[in-house]
Amino acid sequence: LASSASDAYFPNNDGWKESVLVIPVPLGKISKTAPSAAPFHIPNFFHRSLPALVRSIFSSRDKSATFVYEPFELRYRPPTGEPEMGVYGELYNSKIWRDAHAEVQRLPRADGDKYPRAIAGLMLHSDGMLVTNFGDQSAWPAYIQFGNDSKTNRIRVSDTNLFQVAHIPKVRLSG
Repeated sequence: LASSASDAYFPNNDGWKESVLVIPVPLGKISKTAPSAAPFHIPNFFHRSLPALVRSIFSSRDKSATFVYEPFELRYRPPTGEPEMGVYGELYNSKIWRDAHAEVQRLPRADGDKYPRAIAGLMLHSDGMLVTNFGDQSAWPAYIQFGNDSKTNRIRVSDTNLFQVAHIPKVRLSG
């Protein structure tokens, strides 16, 4: 009973932190000396470190087993004799992904660094949900999926391809 109710939902060993989220709210042009934005504070914002999550997922053989680390160009040659064309069905097939991958490979390495380099394609999204069967208690979890995984795998939402990174609390403005 001594621990808070949120401890079971956000275990400390999983990298969850609680912070006050500060959002600058634009005020418009009130006067030349007035600030352009005012801070809006949102308490009880639970979140995880993105670099720590990426490192954790990429180092897990189970969670990253289907990831693509080397992008490639996919081409189609129609049997009718029409010109060959590019096929874009996955993020890692796109030209921008291939160009970014090439740029990462050209970065200088530290002495002794022999680790492979890859891009982590983070896809963020959120969806409101009711947290009780009765009443109107709701939550706004924020999730990440990885563009390194095939869209065929990403559409089958599971705990192996959908990762919670934040919980946005409901805020009520007073006044």
